Amino acid sequence: MTTPTITDAARRISAQLAARSNPELAGLPQTLCQALKVQEEAGEMAQAVIGVLGQNPRKGVTHTWCDVVNEAIDVAMSALVLAETIQPGQLDATLADRLDYLRRRAAGSGAPDSDHTPASTPDTSGQAIHADLRPLADFLAANPDVRGDISHCVFADGDQAGIAEITRLAAALDVAVTDHRGKPPTGDSTHFYAQRTFGRVSFQASYITDACMADHAARTSYISNVHVDKTAVAA
Repeated sequence: MTTPTITDAARRISAQLAARSNPELAGLPQTLCQALKVQEEAGEMAQAVIGVLGQNPRKGVTHTWCDVVNEAIDVAMSALVLAETIQPGQLDATLADRLDYLRRRAAGSGAPDSDHTPASTPDTSGQAIHADLRPLADFLAANPDVRGDISHCVFADGDQAGIAEITRLAAALDVAVTDHRGKPPTGDSTHFYAQRTFGRVSFQASYITDACMADHAARTSYISNVHVDKTAVAA
């Protein structure tokens, strides 16, 4: 199955809307409605951001950053459909011209030209991590008063994947998975740890369930709206 390009999809959606639209709104009214659709999608993206931050005290945390990305894509698609509606058959050329303008404007402001800058992908291989640990070991050797542990927070797409990763790390460390009390996790556990001590240094991997993170975000969503009256405290 061939994946259509974003402009192919925009043209198809534009044609579908034209075929199913209200004939009484043909012409300028239909174009204005599609322009308003872009604003509607932008509003839904803003709502998703508010839902991620839990800034609606009545609802709490209702969205994820994946929801924000999806809504942002809807905004972009609605804008392309609008462009195809206003200038039928010119979307590829219009988009290419606009992207070239934006690239040149960014380059004029001192930003690197992405066409000539090789993409860099973080190296997360074992050898790269070992290489990064050596300077840390040298620093600790030169600063014996500095103490601390090495922590690794697991981020995953869902609790099943997160707990599976902690279980895998625990097996590699030859330790048992524990909860926040240091005991075997139960069905109600929200924190999962795999920790092993190497002399005076310990390595700990942790995973916190999505529900626990959402609850924490909801409980702290009011923080930015509450301020201490320092004059009253001083009095």
